[in-house]
Amino acid sequence: MDTNWLTDTIKTAIGKKRVLQAAARFAGEELPVTRLLELTFAPEKEQAFRAAWILEHLATDMPDAFQPGAEAFLDRYPEQRNLICQRHYCRIMMEIAGKKNGLRYKTVLEKRNLDPVIDATFEWLIQPGSPVAVQVNCLDILYLLRHRADWVTGELRLHIPFLLQGGSAAMQSRGKKVLAKL
Repeated sequence: MDTNWLTDTIKTAIGKKRVLQAAARFAGEELPVTRLLELTFAPEKEQAFRAAWILEHLATDMPDAFQPGAEAFLDRYPEQRNLICQRHYCRIMMEIAGKKNGLRYKTVLEKRNLDPVIDATFEWLIQPGSPVAVQVNCLDILYLLRHRADWVTGELRLHIPFLLQGGSAAMQSRGKKVLAKL
């Protein structure tokens, strides 16, 4: 199975149109999601970002193609250290844990220990220098996974007011929404 087109695609700057084309081609050729997932850990941060962007669109726009790699994604999620990739990882995690596709991933989520995912998400939430987009998405993920660890709700109630102090408009909006739902 030739994956040179994929590595060639992520070597140069791409726009959303090429990202969507790459995701569609990836799904159409039925390449293993693990190959794309592996590229999100590339040492070249820009290439890792482009691979994560394609992975996000694969997960959100073509979930049937992404689903076989969902377990591998959950395994690798806590390992992601690239702040730009974390944004895309959060969006994928919101898809997996959310109501829209939650049934699709229900068996994957039920049979595994999500503590590493929850711990990593909390780490990303409170990490100094973490982009606001990552932080607000972490709030949603933790809210969605709060029933998987009994300590999550209490920690969110403690951390959200702190994050709201001097937080961006996005943090104000999302933080207040999650706090109200708790």
